[in-house]
Amino acid sequence: MFNYGMKVLVSRAPDHEWRRDGTQIEYKPNNFRRENCLRGSSHSTLTFSLSLPENEWVYIAYCFPYTHKTLQSDLADLRSPYMAHSTLCKTLGGKKVDLLTITDVKGDPSSKKGVVLTARTHPGESNSSWVMKGVLEFLLSEEAEAVLLRRHFVFKIVPMINVDGVIHGNYRTSLAGIDLNRTWKRPTPTLFPETHALKKMVGEFHAKHPIVLYTDLHGHSRSR
Repeated sequence: MFNYGMKVLVSRAPDHEWRRDGTQIEYKPNNFRRENCLRGSSHSTLTFSLSLPENEWVYIAYCFPYTHKTLQSDLADLRSPYMAHSTLCKTLGGKKVDLLTITDVKGDPSSKKGVVLTARTHPGESNSSWVMKGVLEFLLSEEAEAVLLRRHFVFKIVPMINVDGVIHGNYRTSLAGIDLNRTWKRPTPTLFPETHALKKMVGEFHAKHPIVLYTDLHGHSRSR
């Protein structure tokens, strides 16, 4: 996307608002070889020019940041009779992984199908959290489509799977240094409590409400 006009995000004094900035932006392959990768033979390097003030803190980001603290603040603002808030599991770092259940409490719940939505398996893909924020706000709204969805479906939502990775600033990995998106086949509870608990929850949920859709939100700079 940097080769199609996207700019980096910059936060600087006095207001520290995030704004797109930079010139001479290029994203090209470099001389560092990829290992066990079918999509290309080398990694890539992003280069850009940016005018920076002296003796001031300047922050640069790939996407608008969305922290674990931001998530907790947003969830506190999203209190609704349609949403139940529980804990999926605890991470290696001892943090809670939020699990949300959204549905209309009226009617026969046994007749409803299931939908599972997750985000932030890769902690550096903060754009997935912004999409999830919009999804939650819509599903809890009084829009006609949202009312209809709550009437016919039960939504199980994990808005931030890799909490440890987000808190510690990892780009793709968990606190164990492993990409959680590569642990689905045999997720051990000692090393990968997040995917282990999520996989178990999905199985139990499917037995009660047959799952018709599972969407895991991601985002990166290559897919347009």
